[in-house]
Amino acid sequence: MTHDIAERLAAVCPSQALRRDDGVLVYDVGGCTACGRCEEAAPGVAEPGGQFELAVTSRADLVKRMPLRPAASS
Repeated sequence: MTHDIAERLAAVCPSQALRRDDGVLVYDVGGCTACGRCEEAAPGVAEPGGQFELAVTSRADLVKRMPLRPAASS
C-alpha cells in the first residue's frame, strides 16, 4: 500500500478507524463502523477480508498495523 492511498483512506474514514502513523496505516477493527467509504475511496485495495476478530482478550489485538511501501524515487 502506498502513502497516497493510506492518506486517502484515513481522510474518508468517519470513525477514524483508519489513520496514518508515519510509514504505517493503522486500522482499528473495533472502531470500524463498516460504512464502506474506504472501499469506495480505494476499490480493490480496501476490501473486507471475511475474517472477524471481535472476540479477543486484548483490545490491542483489534489494531492492525500495515507498513506502507516507500515512495517511488523520481
